[in-house]
Amino acid sequence: MISNRPERTLPHRDPFLLVHRLIERSDDGYRGIVEYDVKEELDVFRGHFPGQPIYPGVLQIEGAAQACCFVFSGERTVEKGPVTDVFFVSVEEFRFRKPVLPPSTIRYFCEFIQKRGALFLWNVEAKVGNDVVSRGKFWVKMGGEI
Repeated sequence: MISNRPERTLPHRDPFLLVHRLIERSDDGYRGIVEYDVKEELDVFRGHFPGQPIYPGVLQIEGAAQACCFVFSGERTVEKGPVTDVFFVSVEEFRFRKPVLPPSTIRYFCEFIQKRGALFLWNVEAKVGNDVVSRGKFWVKMGGEI
């Protein structure tokens, strides 16, 4: 594990910080693996299929975007502070293969595809164990100092 401190890199905070650990990262920050623990006590489960909790797909997409930013930036120093000029721009495609049920750990496999100015296209595959639960491509604006 490289870092379990995503708050050093990302501007998000609980309850909307949807990544926990940076597991692997290429030297250039273009590929990596990030984990998120889907716990039974998450507030979202009170209203999303009560009695049969399913982790929402929209949160998987947001978690995937946060994972890409975590991979790209690594663990920044406290002095630099979190990246604040990062915005989700568009989803090219995203498919959900299997429901994510608590308790489980989602592993986001992130890979940078191309860049257009400050826009970065990422491909992400999310797995729980050996099962692919979702995958897709989306654009993230990563401006300023990253």
